[in-house]
Amino acid sequence: MPVSGCTDIVAPTHNRRHGPESIAVCTPAGPAAHGLPSLWLSAIFGGAEMSDFDDAALACNTCADACDRCAAACLAEPDVQRLTRCIGLDLDCAQVCRLTAALLRRASPFEAAACALCAQICDACGAECSHHDMDHCRACASACKACADACRRLANADRGRAL
Repeated sequence: MPVSGCTDIVAPTHNRRHGPESIAVCTPAGPAAHGLPSLWLSAIFGGAEMSDFDDAALACNTCADACDRCAAACLAEPDVQRLTRCIGLDLDCAQVCRLTAALLRRASPFEAAACALCAQICDACGAECSHHDMDHCRACASACKACADACRRLANADRGRAL
């Protein structure tokens, strides 16, 4: 049952065991319905639009999935030794992307630092993957670039919060 001011939506990811995942998303009227000040969202989301954070979290999750697929595919390649740097960066990137998405979703005060780190690791992973001709590496490099760009925008935005 949805919370007042929230709507159940189907997430863009699909859980293989249980089908589409449903998440609750609060509309701007939601906080007011729960007694929070009407300016709550603008105070929390200061220098960037709320959709920028949703877009970045989605880019992070998409990148993490692409990195996981790339690492698994690299392990199946005949000359896996030449791909060890790619595999290591894929694993690092996937983990940082998932952490960054989680911090963005809950408006953590550490999200700007996480976004900066995520952009840096995505740049490194994307650069490494771009050296390889396999489709999975090209797809990973593309996802890394999109994620790095989205995270860099948020790392440089003033969200109006400090630690």
